[in-house]
Amino acid sequence: MPTPKYCLALSGNDLNQSEVSCTGEQLSLLLGAINETTNNFMWFASDVSGVNIDQYWETFSSGKPQPVDSKLDVCIQLIEVEQFLSGVFFVTDADLKPLFQLEHYTEDDRFTDIEDAIIQIRAFDTTVFEVYSSDINLIEILKEKFGGKLLVNS
Repeated sequence: MPTPKYCLALSGNDLNQSEVSCTGEQLSLLLGAINETTNNFMWFASDVSGVNIDQYWETFSSGKPQPVDSKLDVCIQLIEVEQFLSGVFFVTDADLKPLFQLEHYTEDDRFTDIEDAIIQIRAFDTTVFEVYSSDINLIEILKEKFGGKLLVNS
């Protein structure tokens, strides 16, 4: 699923009626909604930086996506992140054993190759989460739950 077809832009107001965007709590809400639609997934992260960020998340500062340890209570760790300054998060099918060949950064162009990911989420410049996917059903579920602005790659 190299180039995603859809991008759903979600602000803090969309996710939890906050004036602040890209918080750990908001990412946790987004991942929770994704978890409700698919229960067999792994997730990866790259280019992560933020305010009040736990040392664990600092290990994901490079552009090479690394698997997030599912044994940790990640949602609790996410909630403690005051705000992501950058971050690229991937949701993949756990059965596929994805291989990421490319580096991924928050500032990459829209609709770039997301490799084996079902979804890519970017915490963009403390202003918005951008959710990329070619799965319109998943995008529509997220749009119905949170709202946001839908962009289509033509």
